[in-house]
Amino acid sequence: MQSRLARLSHSSSQLITERHTMSGRTLLGMLTPSSNTTLEPVTAQILDALPEASAHFGRFKVTEIALSGKALAQFDLTGILAAAELLERLRP
Repeated sequence: MQSRLARLSHSSSQLITERHTMSGRTLLGMLTPSSNTTLEPVTAQILDALPEASAHFGRFKVTEIALSGKALAQFDLTGILAAAELLERLRP
């Protein structure tokens, strides 16, 4: 699991796409900071015209937006990987 998700690093939002060929659906799994209030509504608007696609969100805790050591520590992989593990359980 760690190696599969190591690419998540410190970016604020990540996109993991999985195509389910049996159902013909595309599930978009997105990890985003808890402080991001834009991603979900914008994604819903984008996907509105694509009934075969659905977006599913996992969040990791971010309470301070800054460049301090404490703020940057919120992007430690531990919380991001925990959110990714829950999102990975998504099934069509």
